[in-house]
Amino acid sequence: MANKLSTIFGSDDGAGSASSFVDTSTLPLLDYQEIRSEAYSSTHGGMNNWSSYANNIQQVGNINKASATQFGINFQANNDIDTNKIYHVILPFQVDSNGSISKGTANTIENSSGTGFSTTLVDKGFNNTTSGTIGGGNIGGNTATFVAYGRQYWSSSWQMMSWGGTIGNSNTVTTHSRNDYSDYNSSYAHPERGRFGMSGGGTTTPYYHMVGYNNSSYSNWSGWYYNSGSYPQHWTNNQLASYSSTSGFHPLQMADDSTWDHAGYYQYHYTNNEHGMGTINHSGNQSNQYSNQRSLWTGWRKGDEWNMHAWYMRADLAIVLNPQNAEFYTWNPGSNGWNESYGSPKKIDMADRGNFNFNASGNFFDSNTGTNVEKWIRKPWDQPAVNGNENVLDEVISDRNGGWAIRRVKYNSGTEKLTSKIIVHRPRTMENYIDYPHRNGIDTDGYSTWARAGNNKEILVTVEWKSNPPVFKVRTYDISTIQAKLDNSDF
Repeated sequence: MANKLSTIFGSDDGAGSASSFVDTSTLPLLDYQEIRSEAYSSTHGGMNNWSSYANNIQQVGNINKASATQFGINFQANNDIDTNKIYHVILPFQVDSNGSISKGTANTIENSSGTGFSTTLVDKGFNNTTSGTIGGGNIGGNTATFVAYGRQYWSSSWQMMSWGGTIGNSNTVTTHSRNDYSDYNSSYAHPERGRFGMSGGGTTTPYYHMVGYNNSSYSNWSGWYYNSGSYPQHWTNNQLASYSSTSGFHPLQMADDSTWDHAGYYQYHYTNNEHGMGTINHSGNQSNQYSNQRSLWTGWRKGDEWNMHAWYMRADLAIVLNPQNAEFYTWNPGSNGWNESYGSPKKIDMADRGNFNFNASGNFFDSNTGTNVEKWIRKPWDQPAVNGNENVLDEVISDRNGGWAIRRVKYNSGTEKLTSKIIVHRPRTMENYIDYPHRNGIDTDGYSTWARAGNNKEILVTVEWKSNPPVFKVRTYDISTIQAKLDNSDF
């Protein structure tokens, strides 16, 4: 049974808000399945069309959701022993209303030759869990896409390569392809950090975005078409600055079922000791905003220290926070510039800072640099709620000790107050350590990603992976008790 404690993450702050829940109860495990290549029989997890040669995992993407029952994940592998090729594989699977897992039919594509594999970003792409078409007519109902982009080998030379595909609602891959370009240059940025970016996809045209560096080692942005859910196709590009290569796109994280337009922001090196910041709005418009971090935040001394962290609170409201000094800006992602003038951030009240856990591990406020926590673990638990001036977002975070928590963030657009509290914390303990993945859901110490299934999203779906030989372990859990804690919280 859950214990109502005021330890570990949260505590009563004297302002009348409830203590956090530390929950060490066992989550009911509904099903467990292993997915392996077609070298294995179906009895032992083999999935048709996962090539047996794609058996050396290089990069894994992220679970994506096409409907309440349809999910998938992608990865890249190379094989310098048997085939001298690089592979991209998409693995679809379904979860029914009882939590039972059904493996679908995978799809594998390959390069022409060569196994050279430099910096590559593998990720989920656009998705649509509704039955209607979104993204300005580009994204069909009940679909989910998967993408990869990086410097890889093609026909005896290094090339920038783009891979991508889509699953439908029938547990199959509906489109899957790749394209090779030249080596990295002003058109095809070399990725360095961050994520494969997205803009639009709700009511506006979907575009992908890559922020990296060109062949002069200058920070560079390139925009890419959705391309009917196949590989992202080059659209346009722009040099961001004529200094260094430190750069990367950072998305505004969205709930899996959201139909909002995507948007995000990026960093780039402006001078030797300054990181610049730019934004990409709903329409895919890219704009450098401010090149001086020391003037962006009050009393900031080290301009190349990047600490931004963001929440997407409403379709027209995002918050970008610097957890080092508890300052933030607000932003309507439909445009480019932030609402406040640069150098005039809002500040979290002193009485509210304790519940943000600013002094805890950096993973609680990872700076959107594309780390495992930011890529696989941290995202909204559900679509943020809006009630008048109050905006409420629940998100999953790691506790950096193998456990996880759901943090509630509130912003009142009338009073301009930003507050937070951990509502549920599921730690890894001595009692559940041995069987932790089967008992507690998300394993934030390992390599795993998660989503929610069911018409009421009452089922937690997690995917964990191991290599040599590669296996994807899919688990489902009944999370009705967690949702009840969130629904009944008085914060």
